[in-house]
Parts: sequence; C-alpha cells; structure tokens
Amino acid sequence: MDHQPGDIIHGRYRIISIIGKGGFGETYQAEDTQSPGLICLIKYLKPQNNSALVWEIAEKCFRKEADTMRYLGNYNQQIPQLYNYFEENQKFYLVQEYIEGQNLEEELRTQLFSETQVIEVLQDILKVLDFIHQHKVIHRDIKPANLIRRTCDNKIFLIDFGAVKEVSTITVNAQGQTISTIAIGTPFFMPHEQAIGKPKFASDIYALGITGIVLLTGNIPLNNQIAWSDVPASPQLKTILEKMVRSEWKERYDTAADVLFDLEPLTLVGQTLNQHYNIKSYLGGGGFGHTYLAEDSSRPYRPYCIIKQLKLKVNRQQIWQEAQAKFADSVNVVEGLAHPQLPRLLHHFQNNQAFYLVYDFIEGEVLSKQIIVGDRLSEPEVIALLKNVLEVLSYIHQQNVIHGDIKPSNLIQRQPDNKIILIDFAQFKQIVTLDINSQKIVVKPGGTDGYMPPEQLQNKLKPCSDIYALGMTAIQALTGVSPEQLPTDSQGEIIWRNQAQVSRKLARILNKMVRFQLGQRYQSAQEVLDALNDLNGWWWRQFVKLLPVLIILGVVSIGLIYFVYTTIQKKERVEKLYAQGLALNDKREFGEAIKIFQEALDIEPNIVEVLVAQGYAYGQLKEDYSKQQFYVCRKANEIAPNSSGALVCLGNVKVKEKNYKGSIEDFDKVISLACNNSNAEAVKDCIAAWTNKGLSLLKLQKPEDALKAFEQALAIKKDYKPAIEGKQKAQKLLGN
Repeated sequence: MDHQPGDIIHGRYRIISIIGKGGFGETYQAEDTQSPGLICLIKYLKPQNNSALVWEIAEKCFRKEADTMRYLGNYNQQIPQLYNYFEENQKFYLVQEYIEGQNLEEELRTQLFSETQVIEVLQDILKVLDFIHQHKVIHRDIKPANLIRRTCDNKIFLIDFGAVKEVSTITVNAQGQTISTIAIGTPFFMPHEQAIGKPKFASDIYALGITGIVLLTGNIPLNNQIAWSDVPASPQLKTILEKMVRSEWKERYDTAADVLFDLEPLTLVGQTLNQHYNIKSYLGGGGFGHTYLAEDSSRPYRPYCIIKQLKLKVNRQQIWQEAQAKFADSVNVVEGLAHPQLPRLLHHFQNNQAFYLVYDFIEGEVLSKQIIVGDRLSEPEVIALLKNVLEVLSYIHQQNVIHGDIKPSNLIQRQPDNKIILIDFAQFKQIVTLDINSQKIVVKPGGTDGYMPPEQLQNKLKPCSDIYALGMTAIQALTGVSPEQLPTDSQGEIIWRNQAQVSRKLARILNKMVRFQLGQRYQSAQEVLDALNDLNGWWWRQFVKLLPVLIILGVVSIGLIYFVYTTIQKKERVEKLYAQGLALNDKREFGEAIKIFQEALDIEPNIVEVLVAQGYAYGQLKEDYSKQQFYVCRKANEIAPNSSGALVCLGNVKVKEKNYKGSIEDFDKVISLACNNSNAEAVKDCIAAWTNKGLSLLKLQKPEDALKAFEQALAIKKDYKPAIEGKQKAQKLLGN
C-alpha cells in the first residue's frame, strides 16, 4: 500500500483506513482536516506507462473525466459527489463523498434478494443510467459490489465509474495513437462488445441485467448460459431480464427508459392498494392498462380478486376531468350488468392519477393461449365457442351495451365448467387513450386492429360490431392466422376459406358475421345463435328422417339402445347419490355428505339441487370451507340464476363474508321467486330467506325490520326455531 492510516495526502486529507486495492489503484477512507468531521473517500489512479507523452494524455483524460463526474454527482443524488481532484507524485487522486453503507455483494452473502427487492434495485439504478446515458456517459462496471445501499435512508448509490479508471490503462502505440491496454469492466458482467473495447449504452443494461440475476440466484451465469427455470422470478421479470442480457447488443433494450417502462407495472407487486388490496402478482397488460392478482384483506378469508389499473397517456387537467366523467359512466354501465358469464365488479377507486377496477377472480385460461398463430381449433370447438360467447352478447345487447373489444385475450375459459367469461369492455380502454387536439377531446375507437370492424374506426358502434369481432376470432381459431394478416378482396371482404377446413354452412354463417357493410351482417347475437342451432338441427333432422331405415338395416340400433341405457343409468345413479347425501345432511354428517354429493357431481357436474345441498353442507362444517361453499353456490347460481335454492345458498355465503347488504339482495330475490309458489322446496326456501334476511338486518342494527322478516317466516311455519330465536333477539333489542 502506498499510504497508511495517519498519512496526510495533499496537505489536508488524513488517511483513516484502507478500503481496498485493485488493478487500477487504491482506495482509502479519509478525513478532510480543513473541514473537521467531513469523512471522504480517496481513490488514486496511477498510469502504467510513465512516459511524458502518456502522462500528458492521461492528465487531460483525467481532468475531463473528473469534471464529468463532478457534474454527474452534483446533479444526481445517487452518484457520490466529487469534492476535489488533483495530481501528486505521478498519481491522480479523486476525493469523493463517502457513502456509509453496505454494497449489494456484501448483502448477498447473508441472503438472496426477493423479486420485489430486485425490482427496486433495477428501478433505482435504471433511473441513474437514464441520467448518465443522456449525458453520453457509459458506466462500464455495473455489478453488486459497485452498488452501495446508504445506511441512513436505504438509497442505492452507483459508484466506481469505469471511464475514469481508463486513465490507468492509457498507452501510445507505434503509430502514436492513444489506446487502452485493458478493457474496463468485470468479467461475466461485461458483454462481448465491451470486452473488445467498444462499449455501448446497452452494455450497462447488460451488466445491470446480470446483476439482477445474480441477486436473485446468487450465481453468475457462465458464458451467458442462463437456466431461466432456476431463476425464482415471475415470467414478466424473466422476460425483462432475458432481453437485458441478450448477447447481441442490438437485440437488447435501446435505453434504460425502455427497461423502466416495462418494469413499471411490476413495481406494484407486494404493495397494498386502497389499504386492503394486497398485490400478489402481475398478470399482464400493455399500453391500455395492467392487470394484477390481489388478496382482499378486508373480507373474511382474504379471497383473491383481480385489479385492473388504467393510467392516462396524456397528463392534462382537461383530459383528467373528461376521464373521470367517462369512468363514472362506464362503472355505472358495468354495475348494471348481471350475468354469470360476466365478472362481478366488486369495487372501483382512483389513486395517483390512475383508475382501478376490482373484479371477482376467475379461475381459468384466456383463449389467447389456445387460439394462437399456427394452431387451429376444430369446427365443433369453434361452434361451441361461438354459442358460449353469443349467449352473453345477447344479454348485454339487450341491455343496450356493446362490448367493443372482443378478441381471444378478452375471453376466459373458466374452470371447471368451461364457460367463456367476457372481460375488458372497450369503454374503459377508451379512457386510457383520451387525447386532445385543438382544445377538443379526442375519443379513440377502443377496439383492436384486425378484430375491429370498419364502422368502429369512426366510433359508430352497433351490436353487429361485436358480432364482427367474434366472427374474426372464430376465423382466427379455424385458420391459425392472425386477423390483420388475412387478405381482403376489392369489396373489403375477408378472404379466409382457403386456409381452413370448414363446412359450407358454418363458413356461410361466419362470412355473414364479418361482412364489410354492417347492414349485411347479422343484426343480433340471437340471430347468429339461431343460425348455429339450425346448423346442428339440420343434422338431427336428417338423422330422424333416416332413423327407421337405419334401424331396419341394424346400423344404429345397438348404439342407440346403449346410449339410452347408459343415460338412464347415470340419471338413476345421480338421484340415488343425491338422496344419500340429503340423508347424511339430516344426520348432520356433513363431511360424508359432501363426498357423496361430489360423487354425484363427478357424474353430472351441473345439477343445481346437488350443488345447493353440497353448499349447505360446506356451510355447516366447523372448519373454514367458505371458499368451497362460495364456489358451489355461485356455480349453482350461474347455471340457474332464478333458482331460489341457489340464491339462498349464495346469500348464506355473503352472510359469512359479513356482506349483509349483499345477502339481503339475494334473500329478497328468493322471496319474490319462491314465496308465491306452493311447491314444498319453494316454501322451504321462502322460510329460509325471510329468516336469514332477518338475521342480516339484525347485523345491520335494524331490529324493527328484522322483526317483520321473522314474523313473515313464522306466518308460514309457526314452529320454525331459527325464526323464533331471531324474533326474540329483535324484541330484546327493541325493548319489548
């Protein structure tokens, strides 16, 4: 070491301790004796060649780089300030701000970084890189050891810029040209172009990407061979890191700002929104918004929900006011829709110039994972898809609502019933893309190129616009070709038949769905459904006509008899299991009852009575099975929205969730459906609805209304114990 503790450098800097020594020089902790108490860091660099020419060149280079560092440190709070620089005894000295803290290499020795922590580091340093790159500076040596977390505020500092180290490597070749003898950087962290002396801004992005992987895994990837399956990170973060560390610099991100843009949606993961939505993971998104899986800590059992974030692209007060109005209108529209194939809007709020929508969590898979370029669905699969979506389209069109953005990524196949759920109405997308032109608000179409019909480009949406988009989705599924890649004829009609094997009848239906002229399309979803049903009916009518002949010929008799026989057998088996389950419920053997009901549902999964009975059994267990109860009750309600039993079941779940107002809405529906019906099951549901409504009213501190509800139940069955007990509680609260 050239200096020891106690030595004075430049007549004012007293060495406190030796920090380190490397190939380019030495580093010390020191005190500035002219500013008592000011602790600083001193780094010296010594040229490897002592010739006068090299020294002169090195001196100019040193002063230039030192001035650059001083500027960067003065204008960025995550780069140490440069207090002073000087030359002494054929050495160059830098006097910098001393950062009290620990570098990330040291932190890594105790434990690996979580994904959230890595995202925070990346975001922090990318902002610094964006700043220095705008000033034409490449760091050249990003690695965990050169990132220091300051103890007092956890802010991460970027240290040890590579350009100033280059002073130590300067020499002059035989032609009198200045060259560096050593590539600046650290092996495994610097990419190929930097190793051969041609660093780019993308070289820093590469090094930071490798740093992120090291922080996650504790291992340095060798020869750029990264086992992504071993990287404990979300698919979205892996995708970002993979692009950061590509071997060819042209294939990486162009700028640090580009990485920040892709990284920004991931920063919400691990955060809490609106005080009770805990963001668990980022599900995806793009320029029109982002989608997250969250846990609602305010509800019993902390159920999952889906949160959609909508951020405006233009930050102007006039746009914001228009967006607020449109958001309120759109929320009112969606809240007015109630269909089992539409996710329930649970909540909405605004935060930091962004809008948020909270929906029920739908367990399933987006159809964009099934309908992909190069793959094709069969004709029966496409017909089933069309019918499924047309059912919900028929409903929303009857409510004078148009979806406006039907495409595979906005269709979810729910598990386990395989129903298609329709998500992401275009009117919310239009909020994000609001613009202003000549002081006028511009509302963009909100659809997606390829799926969007011509009239939508002029914001003239009709119900048949949704039919067009669904038709294009079906054509994509049959051809395996993305809609925007399909050619059109001189009349604007889509040319697709030569790329799919499909019956003439279905092709005729699809062609009518996607006519260029909207007047030539089907005008309602029901029309398309009728055409598809007629398609199936035609085959059945032909079969019925030929059935006598086929039976005579012995072609179908055995198969037909077997089909009828097995159908009857299944029905009888389900009925027997249902009866057994009810008997077990009566004996209060609810665990066994659930197993028996499940056996019945494995045979026939969509029997409402069995689902309701199983939901009741789940609700009676001492352990917490509220999620299972909610699932079966909701499924029963989706299959039969007007089933009083399913509504009682669903209302009881809401009581458990302390959603008393929601439960009363369900019980009121039961009362309107069942209480004018003499059927024994309906009477039973009516009594349960009045009683449970009374109990919910008690929870809402409305004993007078509760008393009336209990009396309604007792008017039907005067010895109904739950109603008697509820009435007594209400009377006690009223002081009777």
